[in-house]
Amino acid sequence: MEEAEQLLLGYEDLPEAVQAMVALHLARGQTALAAARLHRRLNETGRDNLVAVPLLAQLVAVQLAQPDLGGAAETAASLAAIAGRSGHARVEAEAELALGSVRAAAGGATAREHLDRSLGLFVRLRMPHAAARVHLALARTLAETDPDTAVEEARQALRAFEDLGATHDADRAAAFLRSQGVAGRTGPKLVGELSKRELEVLRLLGEGLTNAEIAARLYISTKTVATHVGNVFAKLQLRNRAEAAAFAHRHLPADTAGR
Repeated sequence: MEEAEQLLLGYEDLPEAVQAMVALHLARGQTALAAARLHRRLNETGRDNLVAVPLLAQLVAVQLAQPDLGGAAETAASLAAIAGRSGHARVEAEAELALGSVRAAAGGATAREHLDRSLGLFVRLRMPHAAARVHLALARTLAETDPDTAVEEARQALRAFEDLGATHDADRAAAFLRSQGVAGRTGPKLVGELSKRELEVLRLLGEGLTNAEIAARLYISTKTVATHVGNVFAKLQLRNRAEAAAFAHRHLPADTAGR
């Protein structure tokens, strides 16, 4: 996220940067900022046209995170109306995902039907990342009523995210599996839970570097290093730096573990 913020520096207010900035705000739990940015852009584009579709889809996720269930329901209904008028399968898929997510948050019985329709559309459109998002949404919807199916849906999402290199989404799928008492990854596969920066920190832990030394090597603050180290410990289920160093030497490629 720190690197994403640097890449967006100076471009934050461009229309092309809106969704990236919203994703960054949402990942940091800054839902009010995310919603404000989306509403501002939607006021510019209008809310009843195809240009608004990706913004509305993102707004549903933000409103559910706030949580603002009433607002999310209204936004999902707007998406569904655009889908009905346009006849575009992509818009319909996003609308069904939004409706399913809102119904699931409200405990509605039709959530799975909407999500199943969304999944079928995304698969037909050959959009594997979007389909994986639906698999994860289905997993969360079914967690209490059908835990076995929920685990399988989450595993499908995890495999797809890993294949696509979508690390942040794979982390979320793996976290859901852990919440269900299932190991999302074991052994070397746990490395896949790390972000690029966390992987760099792990390699340097393998060299026995202190936080201050890692900060100097990566040109980041010691506070940021401490956060990354904590994330590495949590994701790899490690207790201390010695275990992290041992993990790095055991599971990272020989030509990179000692850099």
